[in-house]
Amino acid sequence: MEERFDAGDNLTYQTKTLDDGAHYAMSMAPDGQHIQITETDGSIRIQETVRNDGSLFVTKLGNGASVESTSHDDVFTSTEGGATFVFKDGFGDDVIRNFHTGGANHDTIVLDTDREVNSWYYNGNDSIIIVGNVDYDTIILKGVNIEQLHQGDILIV
Repeated sequence: MEERFDAGDNLTYQTKTLDDGAHYAMSMAPDGQHIQITETDGSIRIQETVRNDGSLFVTKLGNGASVESTSHDDVFTSTEGGATFVFKDGFGDDVIRNFHTGGANHDTIVLDTDREVNSWYYNGNDSIIIVGNVDYDTIILKGVNIEQLHQGDILIV
């Protein structure tokens, strides 16, 4: 493990090897913590920024990677499909870009909630999933027509 600190003894950079051999690197910047996990073959499993408000901005989510939404408004990007997005009660208004539907390498949304899916609809170029009635959360699938979704793309547990 390598760690670096600034003059005020604040952690600014950290690297370590994970149990599965992947490489973890975290650095601090004015906009938040930048985190990247790289596989042993050099491919990126996940690249994200934990913004100062607590929300996630995931710019790369590789095949087999999983991410759980925060209670803030998060933005996720699937890079090659095969990613899993987990949403629990109170996840806010989140966006998934480049969501892969159907096929062997489809992405998966897991809704881990006691609330019902209130509606699914298509708006312009995006599909919108609303969970709950009064206090509701939304998932916007950018550039995905609701008719493109297949069984197994969204799981309700």
